[in-house]
Amino acid sequence: DTDRLESVEDQDLTRYGARFTSRPWARTSLNADLFNEQDVGGSIPREFTRATLRFNWAYRRLKFGLFGSYNINDYGPTTTDRGRIDATLTRDF
Repeated sequence: DTDRLESVEDQDLTRYGARFTSRPWARTSLNADLFNEQDVGGSIPREFTRATLRFNWAYRRLKFGLFGSYNINDYGPTTTDRGRIDATLTRDF
């Protein structure tokens, strides 16, 4: 955190994060994360938010994974949204 009290480009950064982890069924895991960051000290306020969800299942040598994320990036008048979903199925030999 840099504090430039006399500058227009001061930095007032606030971050929050939360994580949830669970094993809802046998051989599974579920993780959820939420992260938010805001900076209102500069001439252009900015905010970044990320939410992720991860699910894993395994049975012997077979593994299945599902991952999803969604990002929102606000920088002044510009907003960028990006989503992503990945699924993997693997088998060890």
